[in-house]
Amino acid sequence: MQKLGLECQPSYKIGLIGAAFFAGWTSSVLWMPRLADTYGRATVIRGSLIPTCFIIGTIIITDNLNAIISLLFVLGIFTSGVMTVGYVTVMEFIPIRMQSKATGAIWTFYGGIFAVLTVYFQLSESKNWDWINLVALF
Repeated sequence: MQKLGLECQPSYKIGLIGAAFFAGWTSSVLWMPRLADTYGRATVIRGSLIPTCFIIGTIIITDNLNAIISLLFVLGIFTSGVMTVGYVTVMEFIPIRMQSKATGAIWTFYGGIFAVLTVYFQLSESKNWDWINLVALF
């Protein structure tokens, strides 16, 4: 909050921090799967991972709220390439009888990482939450 001066920002900008990511994701699900079918899923996944790493790194070092909101929108677009197309790719290799268990495991692990890190940073002496974003790079 202090880094971005959120206590002095209008409430709609604070809401845009979370909404921009999902707006980017939902706007890209209309064309990203078709792009993956045309050029190959591996190409789209790799092509989305590289910008994702740079965007997350930029978000960590940026102090400008407007830039962060814009970057989160673009991150949502590329996340569709990584998560949505990646999920479809993984499901092609898993037997049908195991797909529901695999889906639960994938999303539990993905959400669990952030839950564990949130608890860790809440209980630790350090209040430098920027490092939680580094998890998305791996």
